[in-house]
Amino acid sequence: MLLQLTKDEERILDGEKGEGLRKMMKLIVGLATISGAEKLIEIESAHISGISYQNIGDEGLSFLEWLVEEGVHVSVPTTINPAAIDLYQQGYTHDEFYKKQERIVNAYIKLGAKPTLSCTPYFLDNIPSPGSHLAWAESSAVIYANTFLNAYTNKESGLSALAAAVIGKTGYYGLHVDENRKPQIAIKVVADISSSLDFGILGYRIGELVGDKIPVIVGKSPKTIPERKQFVAGLSASGTIGMVSFSNNLISNENRIDVIEIDNKEMLNVKSRFSSLDVDIVYLGCPHLSLSEIKELAILLQKRRVKNGKSLLLYTSISAYKIANEEGLVRIIENSGARIFAGACPVFNPSMYKGVIGTDAIKTAHYLKATKSSQIAISNTILLIESVTEIR
Repeated sequence: MLLQLTKDEERILDGEKGEGLRKMMKLIVGLATISGAEKLIEIESAHISGISYQNIGDEGLSFLEWLVEEGVHVSVPTTINPAAIDLYQQGYTHDEFYKKQERIVNAYIKLGAKPTLSCTPYFLDNIPSPGSHLAWAESSAVIYANTFLNAYTNKESGLSALAAAVIGKTGYYGLHVDENRKPQIAIKVVADISSSLDFGILGYRIGELVGDKIPVIVGKSPKTIPERKQFVAGLSASGTIGMVSFSNNLISNENRIDVIEIDNKEMLNVKSRFSSLDVDIVYLGCPHLSLSEIKELAILLQKRRVKNGKSLLLYTSISAYKIANEEGLVRIIENSGARIFAGACPVFNPSMYKGVIGTDAIKTAHYLKATKSSQIAISNTILLIESVTEIR
């Protein structure tokens, strides 16, 4: 099937509207052609990953600043993923890493992106309309949008999401097409699932099992924001799919799809890969904490304090941080000895990771163990907080 472009799209591709737009359109057209798209479609919004200097380095920074010099600007509402460090409230202005991270964010601001610095844009800053087409690059946010918000987006790269944000279009292929969103495999869950951590582990195991096949999950489905957030995070850490669906019953055999069962033993096998050592430092907020979760943590920490030699670090978006600060929640949290970071990511933080790290997120555990060779303890939120704090 040949990709059909409009006359305006062809003019952009021919460079009539500048070299910056030409490069962006060339990328979109190349991906659409390879994927067999028949046309480009308009998108409602974009979300861009690859914001950390640790990820894109000097070459990525130079490219972003070149786009700015070319006068490129996004044409749809666009948000960006977390930075490696908290630029909002930490003044490491003397540090070379900080300066380059700041230049990356400033380049995106000049390109017209909203500096949300969050992996959960769907909470406050970038909420899709039902049925809308998007170009999102954060893997867990992609699954969340497709699965729980009735939106349409492929799992973009940071660069392709940027290109789509600039052009305002993407190729009509993949998960933008209804036919490609049908289940290809069934996962029957008979395991006991009772917490957001359990849903995170379930998502992680499903991601390992299904490969690139879209699953329908039978028997269990996450209901609360923490459950859904950890579920998609687990899926994105171990798998490549962009969405799932849920059913109360197995699909009719006429669909002829394989059925895989996940029981308590499967869940325990995943948990056993991560140590249960006594923790020194606890990370919460991967994906970023929602405002409601921050409120719950503030209530929990109101009468507790972090033990000597221990650390409790929380991560959220800049938007949620600002509201939490206005409501006095940040003060309550920090009075306990914990710290809350805005717009940063614990996984890509360049700081040294010392001691045993505790987390309630399978995604954090997966990446820190893989990239930092850290000792990891995974447990539920309450137990982790109790392990590093004490009653005042």
